[in-house]
Amino acid sequence: MSITAVSPEKITEEMYNDSSFLHKIAHLLLFYYLYDSKSTVKASEYARFPLLTYQFHEYSDYTQEERDTLMSDWQKVKNFIVFLQEHHSDYEKEYPRLSYELRQELMLLDTAPKWPHRPRFRFKRTFVTSIYQRHAFKRQKKEALPEKYTEIHDIYDKCHELVVAHRGKTVQQMCDEFSVTVSRDIALKSIAEPIIVKMFGGTRHKMRDIELFSKIGLVGKSIVLTQSGKRTEDTKFFTIDFDEFSQRDLEFEDSQFYEFFSSHKILFVVFEEPSQGAPLTENVFVGFSLVTFSEDFIQCHVRPVWERVRYLVRNQKLRESPVLKKDGTPVVNKNGVVSTELNFPKSSEGVVFVRGTGTDSNDKRECVNGIRMYYQQLWVKGSYMAELVGQSYTIPPQIMMRL
Repeated sequence: MSITAVSPEKITEEMYNDSSFLHKIAHLLLFYYLYDSKSTVKASEYARFPLLTYQFHEYSDYTQEERDTLMSDWQKVKNFIVFLQEHHSDYEKEYPRLSYELRQELMLLDTAPKWPHRPRFRFKRTFVTSIYQRHAFKRQKKEALPEKYTEIHDIYDKCHELVVAHRGKTVQQMCDEFSVTVSRDIALKSIAEPIIVKMFGGTRHKMRDIELFSKIGLVGKSIVLTQSGKRTEDTKFFTIDFDEFSQRDLEFEDSQFYEFFSSHKILFVVFEEPSQGAPLTENVFVGFSLVTFSEDFIQCHVRPVWERVRYLVRNQKLRESPVLKKDGTPVVNKNGVVSTELNFPKSSEGVVFVRGTGTDSNDKRECVNGIRMYYQQLWVKGSYMAELVGQSYTIPPQIMMRL
């Protein structure tokens, strides 16, 4: 949600309490409407969309933690602009850095569009969602953590504290300590989130049910490394919304792919397996890794996959073919169904790829270009993630993992 212009020539002379930004966010009249179209429409056509509700959002409606965080985010933007002006004679050429170099630091705000288009302060989509849910579902409030976190470094400090207290404990020991149920056939990814929540003092099982994590776009993941620091599996991120590809005028920067990787931070709980084939419960906690995705990563690895999927879907080039053995005969699943594959980008072709998941060969509830398929997710190759998180298991306050 766009708020107001960043104005580099003006913000350096402002104090937060007298800033244009604070003046704008202190008194908002918000209208929430349903974007009832699968394709992009002109603003003039918004009139036909149904109005859901409206809200007079006053400064007192923000929590104290949100007020402190908004001030901190604004100050980081101001300080960065001051730094550019003081260290570069032709500082306007440096302004494009504003849209991506602060990404790892900001909690509730970002700036867009990119320079030379004049950037504006924006509430992150995850924060706007939080504001709406708090207004519309007053009885379904998300859980607040017992401690306050107004800067990303507060989260680093907490992670460092938790590593000191729990490093070396097995999954079973952590589950026992934090009352997390673990069954014989459960996957580690299913217990990573409740462990993170309990370690931070929450009681829920999903990070999306914690107000802080939800509104800053913090996603919890687990990763298991071998004793030599190698990967054990690839990392799944989100299910692809294929309806988006029907929007002819949609730019990559407005896509689901870009929004996820630019707006979310990933908090990895890092475990190490004691030996190959060891039970999940014997994996040992070694630390955290907080990952923020850089613009270079998004443009070099995510964008080509988005463009490839868009091309296949829009041009009816998507194909399904049988998986073949080395001798050329088809692979047949246990239920007698021939295994098939799609010509989406594969892990053998790049760091980011598409792979479907389902309970069995009949669980194909997605339909694209007339082809029945599993729900398709975007993944990042495990070896790539392992290389990054393996550089540092703990998070001292001054360190951030960057892609």
